[in-house]
Amino acid sequence: MPLEKLIDTQLLPFLRDLADRSLENAARLNFDKQHPQHLYAVCTYGTILETTFDILSLVAAVQFASIPIILRSLLDAYASFRSCLADPNHFKAMYATYLKEKLRLIDAVIENPTNPYLQGLAKAIDVQTERASLEKELQEIKQAGYAPLRPWQEFENAGLSSEYQSLYWQLCLHAHNNVAALEERHLNKKGDDYAVAFFKMADPPDLARYLDSVSGIVLDASKTLHNRFGSPVERQYHDFEARLQAIRKQYT
Repeated sequence: MPLEKLIDTQLLPFLRDLADRSLENAARLNFDKQHPQHLYAVCTYGTILETTFDILSLVAAVQFASIPIILRSLLDAYASFRSCLADPNHFKAMYATYLKEKLRLIDAVIENPTNPYLQGLAKAIDVQTERASLEKELQEIKQAGYAPLRPWQEFENAGLSSEYQSLYWQLCLHAHNNVAALEERHLNKKGDDYAVAFFKMADPPDLARYLDSVSGIVLDASKTLHNRFGSPVERQYHDFEARLQAIRKQYT
């Protein structure tokens, strides 16, 4: 079967079914919202589902340029999700990362007093007092053993180092408008010549790889979370798993 037809008749309908069922099943998750591990695991799972529906909407609208960029964000959420479930205190590292980024913003306010986009913040707070407070809080959480994380560390904690070194790297080319991504997105090559194009159709192997990745993430995250919380719908995902494996055999 041609790959384009396989995407249209099997892979894309599968992902729609999986996303719809997962959103429906999310209402049956029984968790403790006062428990930080539960809370952040469910929140990152929500981001995974919402981002999946964003990608499905783009495919339906025949708008492909931002799909790899959004998939990169989905992978980030998946890494955070897995890290939260692997370590009940991972939210502390997430918070330390937030403190580091907020501190970077305050430093930018101090170092760039004429920046028109930062002047409002400079007037709204005492930046030196805010900086001292953030620095103190960050040092305290570091001393407790939870330092800010770089993306590769988050993926390593999640057991996704291989994905970080391959798929995530490729998606970053699109997010940062690397020259290779720009050429792929906007050039139609014709022998030694080329034409500039807007709104190109997706390359079928690329689209299949993206949709397959999204399917695998949603499937694993849904099955894992429902299993962790003892949800009776967890077994539904075994059927989805079998369906995805059958589809994959046709293009791998």
